[in-house]
Amino acid sequence: SAASIIDASIQVRLRSSLLLPSLFVWKRNMIVTWKESLTTCYVVCFSYVRRTYQLITSSVLSSPRLFGNPGRAALMGSSQALALWVVITHLLSLGGGFVSCAKPSFWPSSATHDDAGCLSWRVMVEANNARGWRTVPAPCVGYVKAYMTRGQYGRDLDSVMEQVSAYVDQIAAAADGLDAWIFDIDDTCLSNLLYYQAKRFGAYDPMAFKKWASQGACPGIPPVLGLFAALQDKGFKVFLLSGRDEETLGSCTSQNLESEGFSGYERLMMRTPEYRGQSSSLFKSAMRKQLVDEGYRIRGNLGDQWSDLQGENVGDRVFKIPNPMYFVP
Repeated sequence: SAASIIDASIQVRLRSSLLLPSLFVWKRNMIVTWKESLTTCYVVCFSYVRRTYQLITSSVLSSPRLFGNPGRAALMGSSQALALWVVITHLLSLGGGFVSCAKPSFWPSSATHDDAGCLSWRVMVEANNARGWRTVPAPCVGYVKAYMTRGQYGRDLDSVMEQVSAYVDQIAAAADGLDAWIFDIDDTCLSNLLYYQAKRFGAYDPMAFKKWASQGACPGIPPVLGLFAALQDKGFKVFLLSGRDEETLGSCTSQNLESEGFSGYERLMMRTPEYRGQSSSLFKSAMRKQLVDEGYRIRGNLGDQWSDLQGENVGDRVFKIPNPMYFVP
């Protein structure tokens, strides 16, 4: 048909103009932020539509053998629609390049049917490359539940503890009693898995979490408790540092820790009114600075969030416990 002849002509001329190869390169090397990706997508696709329209128009006007004057006029009137059809066809052949620019490439789509995409997402989370996410992606809820409850989380946690223990074996606490370790509490000392599993790893809800934490029923995490005891035996001072609100959760938190075996720590440090509204990273940096100003040397720092381990005075070594359930900035 005439349309087929025009489309074949357009494909040859598009490829010769290197437009399609440039789109492939753009898709393959798309290492930019979400907003930059979307902007780039609009610019490139607009150029693609305009170039395709020009080629269709040129093909029609240069084909008097196929089209008389009336035919050329009619086809010129529908060239924009034909251009759009050609663009859509070629974009689909790119394997979803247009769609992929609308969100981070590591984020699992609703079409995910296996664990590969969710594993990649979890790696991005643990490497701190995925930031600001509020909920576990819907296709990965089952994956995260399986990871946390079927043994892999425990194996990964044991691997972290092996690294911490190897480091502890190499250092000694000074006789002045000022060598310190800092432990986060939530999902470092005490587990909130039951809470997040019940809400299907949804967005953080301050009121719902406060109700959960106030029950003082968070289970302790045994490998961390073992490290806690070992550090005390070696003469280190252990400080427990939490973003929980001290006024509303201080008493129940200390009781929960005691009931799970976390006793004899040097100090429980929680968020006071003057630090409400601050990010976890800023708040914990301020608390660590207080300790350093008191003369303590922070020899190690253990937490499940990168915000536990970043900022000022983080310590000689930091150790990240895996946690794909939520993100704290």
